[in-house]
Amino acid sequence: MHALQLDVQDGAAVRYLDAWLEGVAAEGPRAPCVDALAAWDRQATVDQVAPTIWGRFQEELLRELLSDRLTDEQLAMYLTVSTASRSVLEGPVDRYLTDRVAQVGAALDRTCTALVQEHGSLEAARWGAVHQLRLQHPFGAANKLLKGWNMPVVPYPGSGSTVAAAGYKWTSDPWDATYIASLRLVVPMDDVGAATFVHPGGQSGQPRSPYYRSHWAAYVQERTLPLWFDDD
Repeated sequence: MHALQLDVQDGAAVRYLDAWLEGVAAEGPRAPCVDALAAWDRQATVDQVAPTIWGRFQEELLRELLSDRLTDEQLAMYLTVSTASRSVLEGPVDRYLTDRVAQVGAALDRTCTALVQEHGSLEAARWGAVHQLRLQHPFGAANKLLKGWNMPVVPYPGSGSTVAAAGYKWTSDPWDATYIASLRLVVPMDDVGAATFVHPGGQSGQPRSPYYRSHWAAYVQERTLPLWFDDD
């Protein structure tokens, strides 16, 4: 169960990517992106660039699908309210495409060009560089004097399409994780004393408490902690 809670296989990529790429040549600006996606193991890990390409490609494909159906303002609104795990891409996109190979290729051309322009190289656009976790205390987020109450910013795996949920907004910059698991809990029902759990922050919500960050390292390092049931 703990391994399942840490699963960062991107389900949308597993379902759709091969079909979308079928017949799309690795040529021109898109070539390195096509090659990276073709070789990708579909794991949204922080050390790979393919998850970043996949995320940007979905955004560009949405623009390709909808730009002649929506105004710029409407498209911007749609991108704001939709996510990489919930959009018209989660269905048969062929109903929106007149020429899948050409339009997917165009979206990939823009994807590769934009990522190189923004990061200097594809290598610099690894998922951990653009997808981070910023857990902030409500006061620390609003007051620079209290920013020490925030948890450290860390590269974060997963996406909106992984069991280990770590969704993000296309319209945010960078693509920080906007929602994650509130805790990870495993309880063997034949031995509740062997239960484990871990919370994204700490055991205490009070910044001066020694337990304020007591779970943080274990959570981001994908470890877990004992959940005591027995007096001893």
